[in-house]
Amino acid sequence: MLFVRAAAAALAMLWLTAAAWLSAALALAPLAFRRAPLGRRVSPMPPREARVIPFQPRRQALTR
Repeated sequence: MLFVRAAAAALAMLWLTAAAWLSAALALAPLAFRRAPLGRRVSPMPPREARVIPFQPRRQALTR
């Protein structure tokens, strides 16, 4: 009986794995058949310039 339960569990895992692969392939299928966009080409944005933010001057500790 234990062998039958193990075989059933293995078949269930195989079925669920196949269903997951099939659904993932169906979800990604539109990306494979999509054509390249037509029209103007998008130029990359220039990188932003780095800004240097100066530290505030150190304050001296008060004496007691």
